[in-house]
Amino acid sequence: WRGKLQLVKVHRDDGPDGRAILKDVGHMMAETMSAMPVPHISNLLLASSTETLAVIQECQVIAATTVRHHQYFLEIELLAVKGTEQRLGYGAFLMGKLIQLSEELGYRWVLTSADDTAVPFFMANGFSPDVTMPKKCYSGAITHYEHSLLMQLDLQKAQMRTAHLSDCVVFPVPTTAFL
Repeated sequence: WRGKLQLVKVHRDDGPDGRAILKDVGHMMAETMSAMPVPHISNLLLASSTETLAVIQECQVIAATTVRHHQYFLEIELLAVKGTEQRLGYGAFLMGKLIQLSEELGYRWVLTSADDTAVPFFMANGFSPDVTMPKKCYSGAITHYEHSLLMQLDLQKAQMRTAHLSDCVVFPVPTTAFL
């Protein structure tokens, strides 16, 4: 990794600075996830029920994930790494942070609806298409897309790599926009 990273947790209600970061996240995701309609990405980023973790390096968003909290599980709505930064560990870093967050909040499961191109990434990070979570806990709650696979990470069974916290400085939303 080149230089220190900033991990910023942002929500649409974080004021102009938060919205500026979400705008940059949206642009990066639209470039990276070209098959997903831009209005859909925007709607997810700006939903009141979602929050986004963005990895920022040298004032640029290089990776981000948007999640939704449910009663029994954390749902990964979006996860993307800038094309030029893929396969450098940023996605696994974000996954480690999500797992840490899920454990701190007392969740047992993390669910996602992965498209064909994302399935290998999620499988490499401990997810399985064998959903053992009781269906009544997620039925009607998770966003399931056409041509996608519902995948689960059971935190009681997961053996995950940990995030390299020494390489990351965690900040709240900055008081002035820097993106």
